[in-house]
Amino acid sequence: MPKILLRVLLATGLLTASVIAHADASPAETPEQLWVHAGALSFHPNQDKHYNGNNLGLGLEYRLRPDLTLMAGGFSNSLNRDSVYLAMGYQPWTVDAWRFGVAVGVMNGYSRLGQEQVFPAAISVATYEGKRFGVNVGLIPDIAAAGVDGALVLQFKLRLR
Repeated sequence: MPKILLRVLLATGLLTASVIAHADASPAETPEQLWVHAGALSFHPNQDKHYNGNNLGLGLEYRLRPDLTLMAGGFSNSLNRDSVYLAMGYQPWTVDAWRFGVAVGVMNGYSRLGQEQVFPAAISVATYEGKRFGVNVGLIPDIAAAGVDGALVLQFKLRLR
């Protein structure tokens, strides 16, 4: 698929998700929510490395309380390898219906970075949740010493319960 078409489809998807989320704008503050997503989209500033930006997979989030979430899933990572993760999200700060914080956990699948096995990982996360639809926006910083190229990650999700 040509890059321009992929970008147009992505922009259309983002706009559609934004409209749906806004129409569904009452924040979901009820504890014990279950969310599902089909992976993520990642945007890497370092385009010359040809990272995979379509990180398809399956993940679940279980919100225990408004600021605490358990997360698990698997996806095709930016190096086109399979990864699985288990994490906890803590988002103590809110602005309107947005939550801000971090997700900390373990994952695998990045052997190019010398991480053949499970390794610790952390990412800053902003979350917007309506009654049925939500979005997670993650920011992975560049970490030259660890060989990590940064990325912006978008994850659209659907509330199951």
